[in-house]
Amino acid sequence: MKAKSIIIALATALTTACGNNTASNNDFTTDSIAFSEKTKTAEVIVQADFPKSGNLTTTNIIREYINEELGGTYGGNITESDSMLAYYGKAQMAELEKLSAEFETESAVSMYSSRHVSKIYETNQYITYISSFESYTGGAHGMHGATYTTFRKSDGRRFGNEMLTRRDTEEFRALIKDGLKRYFAEDEGKEISDDELKEMLLTNSGVDYLPLPQYPPCLTEKGMMFVYQPYEIAPYAAGMPHFTVPYDKIKPFLTVTAIKLIDGKTENE
Repeated sequence: MKAKSIIIALATALTTACGNNTASNNDFTTDSIAFSEKTKTAEVIVQADFPKSGNLTTTNIIREYINEELGGTYGGNITESDSMLAYYGKAQMAELEKLSAEFETESAVSMYSSRHVSKIYETNQYITYISSFESYTGGAHGMHGATYTTFRKSDGRRFGNEMLTRRDTEEFRALIKDGLKRYFAEDEGKEISDDELKEMLLTNSGVDYLPLPQYPPCLTEKGMMFVYQPYEIAPYAAGMPHFTVPYDKIKPFLTVTAIKLIDGKTENE
């Protein structure tokens, strides 16, 4: 199967998630801040969409989230976005240069680290962020991954697996299996049978009892998105298996609170 890079995986996810964002709430705005540095042996990029305006509780929670996703060791003022990114970028550059120097080769090994924490979708009720990384620190290939988090605008609450109910039902498990089949069918150019899906996965579970991704799903424009990390359920060449379940199909398996969030209702309605 054709290898899928992090760029392809994220492009697919963003196409699914973003849309034209006509329902966005202008009360929440962000600034895209970036730090980059490049030497002969290493390159570092750190980028984040920092809240600029909006509910104070929510904006502070998202700033803390960005800090945590980048490492959680920055102790300065979390509103000083440039300082935060420079702190993490310079620390990563020092680590990469140290690793490069340890390689006993005639020419220095070029190291690379890219980290992004970006807003990908927004409605009047919630905001969804992606935290992604791509790196090369030696070896046969680099590494990449991405996780998603949905925040309620009114209070900054994070939504994850607790949005789901009835996960032990045959109907819900079928959604997971069908989603993975759709993902692999894109490369194969044909429908995938149960036996073919089993051969593509790295799991001892039967295809009717597949595990959920280790990281929670998120809310996007077209439905709830589930994302597996490299090696989590399939070989590295399979990339990051991911799929979106449309809201009309996933709603029977959501809590009332999650449904209100999707339907644009407040907590008290």
